[in-house]
Amino acid sequence: MFRCVHFWGWRSLESSSGQGHTKTDKEMTVFQTSMCSILTQKKPAVLYGFFLETMSYVKNDLLRIRIAACKLAGIIVKQLSVHYLKKLDWPALRNSLQELQLDSDPGVRKAALETLKVLDSCSQHWQLALGLP
Repeated sequence: MFRCVHFWGWRSLESSSGQGHTKTDKEMTVFQTSMCSILTQKKPAVLYGFFLETMSYVKNDLLRIRIAACKLAGIIVKQLSVHYLKKLDWPALRNSLQELQLDSDPGVRKAALETLKVLDSCSQHWQLALGLP
């Protein structure tokens, strides 16, 4: 599991130019989404573990790692089942991403905002699935 997460991050950072979305960035997003989809079906607990590990990188000193962690967290949380969404510490996740809204780098702020939107959407979906207000 550890090697796979580092592979995802390395490929993302290797292709990162810091200037918007390149073709390679989009290919990486497609790859990560596909991998998460497969893990959702075959090994949902592993995907949940990836998410928790990914969130630990949002406080990394390197801005490209913070950006990559935010983006990957958003991709993963979209794929998590309701069972695993219920296990998440929503206030802590929101706080981590809201702290990144104060980051000096606009790329980090943008990635954090996009991931916050995904979290909000997923939170609403699982609450509706459980019949909660």
